[in-house]
Amino acid sequence: MSDLIKIEKPELPARIEKLRDFIVIRRREITAYRAKLRALDDIGLVEKRKEVLGEAQNKAEEVLAAEAELGALLEPLTEGHEATSAKGRSSLPPGISHKQSHEIQKINKHWEIAEDFMAESRENEQIATHTGLIKWINIAKALPSD
Repeated sequence: MSDLIKIEKPELPARIEKLRDFIVIRRREITAYRAKLRALDDIGLVEKRKEVLGEAQNKAEEVLAAEAELGALLEPLTEGHEATSAKGRSSLPPGISHKQSHEIQKINKHWEIAEDFMAESRENEQIATHTGLIKWINIAKALPSD
């Protein structure tokens, strides 16, 4: 599937906090796009729906690329460490849970699979999601290698 479309990672903020904020804001924008798509479905504006879907797909891909970038920035913070210290303080930045850190590091580690997932989502006229990508990666890892 990697012969489909190669997704370019956009220019993203370089700091963990700014990336985290970027991701939160973009996810909210995607939610608004989904509402707009439902409204366009209700009134039957097919061409406008295609345009809005493309915009939503672009935003979703930006979010996944930002998550991969954040995963790369978090990796050195978590490498060889438990999620919490002996004193009960998190080794992760505020606002990022152990589960979120693990999943976004997984996205970074398996970016080729993420590209396939995003291309497949576009082909199926769907919006790529974090949850869908994590499931896709888990399935791809479970398949026997060629």
